[in-house]
Amino acid sequence: MVVAAEGSRDDRVRPFSLERVPVRGRIVRLGPMLDEILALHGYPEAIAGQLARLSALAALLGSMLKTKGRVTVQARGQADAPLSFMVADYRAPDGPGEAAGLRAYAAFDEAAAARLDEDADLVAWCGSRGDLAFTLESGPKAERWQGIVPLVDGDLARAAEHYFEQSEQIPTRLTLAAGRRGTALAGWRAGGLLIQHMPTGGNEEREADTDGWPRVQMLFETLRADELLDPVLDDDALLWRLFHEEGVRVFAPVPLAHRCSCSRDKVCAVVAELSSDEREHLIGEDGAISVRCQFCGRAYHLDPSDFATVEQGG
Repeated sequence: MVVAAEGSRDDRVRPFSLERVPVRGRIVRLGPMLDEILALHGYPEAIAGQLARLSALAALLGSMLKTKGRVTVQARGQADAPLSFMVADYRAPDGPGEAAGLRAYAAFDEAAAARLDEDADLVAWCGSRGDLAFTLESGPKAERWQGIVPLVDGDLARAAEHYFEQSEQIPTRLTLAAGRRGTALAGWRAGGLLIQHMPTGGNEEREADTDGWPRVQMLFETLRADELLDPVLDDDALLWRLFHEEGVRVFAPVPLAHRCSCSRDKVCAVVAELSSDEREHLIGEDGAISVRCQFCGRAYHLDPSDFATVEQGG
């Protein structure tokens, strides 16, 4: 598990607000932790890039949770698409000063993926009927809510903006970037910036702000992908460069760590729900049922007594 070192510019989400315009936002920069997630699976470059951007998006959205919970973002392809699905999962910190957990993986057809250009958009990867699903679990009872939007313009950021327009009716702008710094052997990086125009308190305040949001959007659009991916340019410097005329106020960052929530008990519970035929297909030459976590790659070897325990408890 990679956890960003104290003072690191990477693997964290930095919330901020603007003082002269009712705008809040957050910026995420992913480095060593993202590289660890992608290295587990050896994805083709194009798949790794898409999953890196999805991970940055999940971190941005998940860090907006006001209580403990989980945010899962999943791009889902149609049945014959090169990319079946990719998913990134954010789990809120357990307590003050703790890191939030992030994990991700993708499922795809290797032959079909090899035929696509690396710059292909998400519609090419997921098909015209693909979509983007947002799942939120929060509160003491882990209440579950899901929103689904089309892959607007074949772009994760545009689809997420559409999600906010539909679900929260808050004007939102979002940009994502991912890539390697330097050679093809260099580590992966990803970044994202989200801004939202928040409701104001009265008619007088609204009238005074008529040109504020358009002005902030113009500043937002000057951000370049290479700035988001620059390991030397820290969050505060980048935000000041973009919005210093609007008065930037930054808040404590949320550190991120590669963390999987799989466990033997959870795997046993899932396998116990399978039919006997489905279980039989999982049995290896040693007579044990072998299951591998798709997120972290951890292997679980189970015997019949594991299922007896689960079934008696259920």
